This record gives sequence, C-alpha cells and structure tokens, in this order.
Amino acid sequence: MPLSECRLLYIPNEKASAKQMRSDRFQKRCAAFGLSEQNVIVLDYYHAERFTDLDIDAMYIGGGNTFSTYMRILRHGFSDAIRTYAEKGVVYIGGSCGAHIAGTDLKHVLAFDENTCGMTDFHALGLFRGRLICHYSEERAPVYKQLTAQTDEPVYRLRNGDSIVVEDASVRFFPSWDNTDISTANEETGCMPDAFESDSDRH
Repeated sequence: MPLSECRLLYIPNEKASAKQMRSDRFQKRCAAFGLSEQNVIVLDYYHAERFTDLDIDAMYIGGGNTFSTYMRILRHGFSDAIRTYAEKGVVYIGGSCGAHIAGTDLKHVLAFDENTCGMTDFHALGLFRGRLICHYSEERAPVYKQLTAQTDEPVYRLRNGDSIVVEDASVRFFPSWDNTDISTANEETGCMPDAFESDSDRH
C-alpha cells in the first residue's frame, strides 16, 4: 500500500490540548512523512468513544512522557480499543514512549522517565511479549542488565534510529545505518550486540 493511501489514527501524547487535537497540527506533521492529511484521524480524548470503530490501517503513538501518556489513554478508556484494533490487524506504530507502551510492563522505564502522574500499576498494552528500552546508550546498560536478570521475557534495546517489527511470534530488528553493523545485530531477537555496551558516544 502506498503511504499516501494509509489511513492512520494518530494518538496524541499527554501534552496535546483539546485545541491541538481538533486542529490540523498533527495531520500536517504526518503529511511531512508522505501521508495524506485527509487520511489522518487524530484521537480526541474527550470524545474517545467516537474513535473505537474506525476503518483504519495503522495507529501511531509517538514520543512524550511514557507514564503520563499511557495514563491518559487509560483514563479515557482507550487501551482496549488499541488492543482490539491490533487484534483486527491494524498496524501499531510506536515511537519512544509509544514503543514502551506496546510491551508488557513499564516499571523499568522509571529509571529514565519521570512518573509525573503517580502511576502504580505498570502493566502496559501487552501487544507483544517483551519490554523495550528506547534511546539505548551506555548509561542505560545497568537498566538492561537488571531487567534481564529479573524477567524471562525478551528485552529489546533500541538506539535512536533503530526499530523492530513484531508480527505474530516473529521479531525482526532493523538497525539504523549509522548505529550498528547489521552483521553484528541479532535479527532473531531484536537485541543489540553486547559489544554496544562499550560504545559511550551514542545517545
């Protein structure tokens, strides 16, 4: 499908105001990447029930505060709608906090994102089995080591520009060209090579 034909539900982060959600701000942002503005639907949290049965191809949650964004989704009752869309085959696209939210649990994110909303239940959307550490760098290596010691779930380290694609039980890892040598990446698990932990210049 050409990107210009993709029908996208844009799910704003915790900072989006009602005025912004009802403007063309986010449509224009998506159009810069090749989508058609008329195919971008922006979730209005204050009328979330109107967005639970749309004819869409993909949904997107970008960056922001992980806890406050997910709490906003929960408070407006939209988490089940996201799961239902995913079960129907709608593609979920998450960047930064949107990626963290897609996994099973968010507690490890406390190490590098402020819990501004006082979240106490850290269960996430659970769209796939695993947890993500986005913006991975050497300073987040202790979080990775602690987390892998505490859970038997896969833990995926993603540096800026890296991505993973999850489809059924398959996880494919796509490093950015300037981040790592493809030949050293574990494409089966999506995990970075352990040698990366000594690379202190990446952020």
